[in-house]
Amino acid sequence: MTVGIIGCGAVTESMYARAVLGDPSLQVSWVSDLDPSRAAIVARAVGAKACPSEELIVQADAIVIATPPASHEALIGECLAPGKTILCEKPFVTTAAAAEHVTSAAAEIGAALCVGHFRRLYPQVALARQIVALGVIGAVSELSLSEGGRFTWVANSGYTMNERTGGVLWDTGSHTLDMALYAAALDEQPMSGVSVSAVERDKAEPSHDYAATAVFDADGGRITCRVHFSRTQALPNLVRIVGDRGSVMFVAGFDDRVRLSTGTGTMVIPAETEFTNLDECFSRQLHEILVDRDGHTFAGARFVGQVAVLEALSDAVGDGR
Repeated sequence: MTVGIIGCGAVTESMYARAVLGDPSLQVSWVSDLDPSRAAIVARAVGAKACPSEELIVQADAIVIATPPASHEALIGECLAPGKTILCEKPFVTTAAAAEHVTSAAAEIGAALCVGHFRRLYPQVALARQIVALGVIGAVSELSLSEGGRFTWVANSGYTMNERTGGVLWDTGSHTLDMALYAAALDEQPMSGVSVSAVERDKAEPSHDYAATAVFDADGGRITCRVHFSRTQALPNLVRIVGDRGSVMFVAGFDDRVRLSTGTGTMVIPAETEFTNLDECFSRQLHEILVDRDGHTFAGARFVGQVAVLEALSDAVGDGR
């Protein structure tokens, strides 16, 4: 399989290039960027050819889209072709309608569309999903998410500070929300009727401190989701999933333990895993999608509900609007 990367910014330089160089089964043949100098830097680093995106799209069997989120929908549309594998960086797309459109189009044409959310492979997230699936905490009714700290990521395009979908909600929040939805086994369910209340944010999007409560319908019933994401203050980096018989909690960063609480008490449970750090999880995600071509865990259709919740949170009126 020949691989091309569209977008040669910070995430490509710091994550994709390192993963490719560390795995001989991953070979990038083409890279492209609106800034030719950025493309040249990455091309030299990974031994690829820098070229226009039109050439890359025609030549590559698999395409990684690592551009700012506002461009994702259009680029996915350009990349779709029978048998093509497309890995779109998070956040996926910016509206639920766009998510439904591109996933349906990919299925219809016979392309594999995946989304890069490697935290799904974190040991504690996988363990929490197993616990929920076993029914240990009962039917899930509530999610509580918190992640915040000093923001040090510098995007070459500057979109994290300038674009509506570059703020903490879409950037950090999409990661944390996905961990919760995946661990709660809600990512494969349709979500509808999303409403948002108690919105607090430092300013209009892109906001850098955001808190709210979202409520939505899933197959299992009505789910309440409380969120607080921040680039301006340190927060407890935690995900808590509450059911009618207990709860499971884990940290939002890389870890290998969960805290299970039920009517009989509380215990910390270690996860059995082959991964020792987030880089290994990131590389494994690429391997599953681009080498094994078994991207079910990251299939685009499993992120439509996440986008619906993020869109509703982003559009909600509150402080800073």
